[in-house]
Amino acid sequence: MSVIYSKTQTGVFLEVSTAHLKKQDAQWLDLQAIAGEFSNWTVAKYPEGYFVVVPAELNDQAEINSGTFEHVPIRVLQHWLMADKAGCRIIRYDRDVEPYPDLDRYEW
Repeated sequence: MSVIYSKTQTGVFLEVSTAHLKKQDAQWLDLQAIAGEFSNWTVAKYPEGYFVVVPAELNDQAEINSGTFEHVPIRVLQHWLMADKAGCRIIRYDRDVEPYPDLDRYEW
């Protein structure tokens, strides 16, 4: 699967359509954005979607085994892995981004 990414002045980020999120995934991202510095994850919400920082711990097997990612929705974790593989540290979820044909789509 080829990934869509954008290069800006602040770096390279993976673009993912919000159509690849279930409603409960978006609700989880909302909670992380509201929690701000009290969340383990960096999420910023904007009207069309979210900016999400891919955690560096994703490459740490000890962190994975410790349950650090236990409450992360599986689709978000899948997108983090896609971003990491593409060398991106940020995901831009946006409703206007073209969905990937190989990923499931959800309506909500």
